[in-house]
Amino acid sequence: MSGLLALIVSLVIAPQDSTALKGARTPAFAPDGRIAVSLDGDLYAQQAAAGRWVRLTTDPAWDRDPAWTRDGKAIVFASDRGGPFSLWRLAVDGNGAQPERLTTSHEDDSAPSIAPDGSIAFVRGFGGAARVWIRGADGTERRLTSREQAEIAPAYSPDGTRLAYVQLFETGRRLLIRTLASGRDGVAVGDRIPERLAWSPDGSRIAFSTSGGRAGIHVVPVNGSYSNFVASRRGDVAWSPDGRQLAIAEIDEGGPGYNGDPARLGDRAVRDPFGTRSQLVLL
Repeated sequence: MSGLLALIVSLVIAPQDSTALKGARTPAFAPDGRIAVSLDGDLYAQQAAAGRWVRLTTDPAWDRDPAWTRDGKAIVFASDRGGPFSLWRLAVDGNGAQPERLTTSHEDDSAPSIAPDGSIAFVRGFGGAARVWIRGADGTERRLTSREQAEIAPAYSPDGTRLAYVQLFETGRRLLIRTLASGRDGVAVGDRIPERLAWSPDGSRIAFSTSGGRAGIHVVPVNGSYSNFVASRRGDVAWSPDGRQLAIAEIDEGGPGYNGDPARLGDRAVRDPFGTRSQLVLL
């Protein structure tokens, strides 16, 4: 774990204006180490690992939750450009490609995670009605479970055989890991308040953020046998493909609480729940 405790280094989101760093959210690593983020309702990505940042979307809609395809050629994200929040796919090739809509539910879709075979796990609905769904590579959709509890934060393991997600109860939360072939869940974390998840590249551990109590970033093995406290920074988390760094988009604790409804805030810039003091850092 010593590599995760390295000096924190800020990322420059736009060379022309370092203050553009403020408010970055939902970092996502491509297989080659590039990072994509959502910033003020648009998507940005590095041209190369640790390289220059470019703006990918400029639509008046709110674009968020970027997730790279496993070949690094496209990003799947959530956007309300078509009405309710839906999943969209954008080729990242610098040729001015237009986003392609993937889901058309009347409910809001968000938080996509992509498996090696092209399947997408995502959250449909919000609050107590939030449930994890799977969109197959052929476009078919189904719920992950048939339970009545709310579910958020799905994350495919690197090999696509398992899916981690958070189950919500009235009295708490559990980080569950489902073996997809058997449909069986194992409990990795049951005594904290997990929010966001990121798998280690080798599939042996999961980093997760927590709120309440000792809020911060923790790392747990998939069997849940122990938990390491990594940083006292609460926020969205992503694990680099070489396993050496965690990217954290900090949540501004002074801002309003976010209840999971992507459409709740209205004006994306004026009422952004992450606030202006949030920043993107590397551990």
